[in-house]
Amino acid sequence: MKKLFFCAGLVFFTNLLHAQTRVLFIGNSYTAVNNLPQLTADCALSIGFAGMPMEVASSTPGGTTFQMHTTNASSQALINEGNWDYVVLQEQSQLPSFPDSQVAAECFPFAAQLNNQILSVDSCTETVFYMTWGRQNGDAGNCAFWPPVCTYQGMDSLLNLRYRQMAIANNAILSPVGALWNYIRNTYPEINLYSADGSHPSLEGSYAAACSMIAVMLRTDPYLITYSSTLDPVVAEKIKLAAQTVVFNNLMEWHVGEYDPAILISTTSNGLDLQIENQSATGWNFTWDFGDGSSSNDFAAQHAYNSSGSYVLSYSAIDACGRTAQGSFDIPIQENNISEINREYRVRNLENGFALDFNFPVTKVSVYDLNGRLLEYSTENLNTFFLEKSSSPKIIQFIMNGISHRILLGVL
Repeated sequence: MKKLFFCAGLVFFTNLLHAQTRVLFIGNSYTAVNNLPQLTADCALSIGFAGMPMEVASSTPGGTTFQMHTTNASSQALINEGNWDYVVLQEQSQLPSFPDSQVAAECFPFAAQLNNQILSVDSCTETVFYMTWGRQNGDAGNCAFWPPVCTYQGMDSLLNLRYRQMAIANNAILSPVGALWNYIRNTYPEINLYSADGSHPSLEGSYAAACSMIAVMLRTDPYLITYSSTLDPVVAEKIKLAAQTVVFNNLMEWHVGEYDPAILISTTSNGLDLQIENQSATGWNFTWDFGDGSSSNDFAAQHAYNSSGSYVLSYSAIDACGRTAQGSFDIPIQENNISEINREYRVRNLENGFALDFNFPVTKVSVYDLNGRLLEYSTENLNTFFLEKSSSPKIIQFIMNGISHRILLGVL
């Protein structure tokens, strides 16, 4: 008997519950100015041939805090409506930059309360924390009482930290608009992200926020957005490039995909018989293609091959939230008396990547994207190969004992 272990990562998710992505924005004037919800929807609709339709709703009374939203009738009704794909939470603009004790008492508990309410109404909804930015010249009104906010950089760094803490504590996505603004301020200082009050966003600032929302909710490169509202196209181009660099190219830093349900599969072959051991959540419905014309819809399937060979085992799956996943990998099948060659290898899912462990040294490991482009390779004799996690699946090909193997690894 030989065991072939695979941890087949999630290849991609799509949401089949709605014809369009439904997003609820809970915040205040930072969200309301320039109608960020509609601006985000307009940007989404401009992507690709048919667009990516987005239905939006919002509750954004000026100056409202998370605590106020827990009792605001409009906010509560919208959250309790449920059936949202995402709920975006934006705290009052200054509060998260205040001293630790005040943030711990007045901000964090109500962020958790809103998140828990969102999930209790619909466990398939994902919470997105909307990281805001430091005021253009710092918070003059609170500078005397709390010196760290006297400058833009001091206030911005505190907001960045506190929003990161909220996202981690609540297993939520982070839309890093503040971090994107910081990058634009440093890289394109000619772009003014602020309105005349040095606090609220200009159209350029709101457009940057919309690009960030597109990246983290639709998992789509914001550079593909063709809508630019009334902005100078050159300015819009720079903002999209910045959003691509800061947000889309670092999705795991913003917890995008981190909490996706994982597909975890191991297989055991004994001669011509294959046994699939499925450690995925039981809410998944699987379809297996064994690569020889046979298929199965069993959660943990079994199959008897008619002859030895290398087969491609493929699966497609859908969970209770309507998210789908697909993957495939090679299965070498050998009758017991045909070969004593041990072809075992194992894929381990680590905190920040995958480790491929080989029982025999491999002579070459190549990594490709789904378009077949070579991303990296190694020609050294390896017993272990490490691959960092990314926001898109990768094809790993290697040669062991003169036989080529291919594994499709996704995002866990």
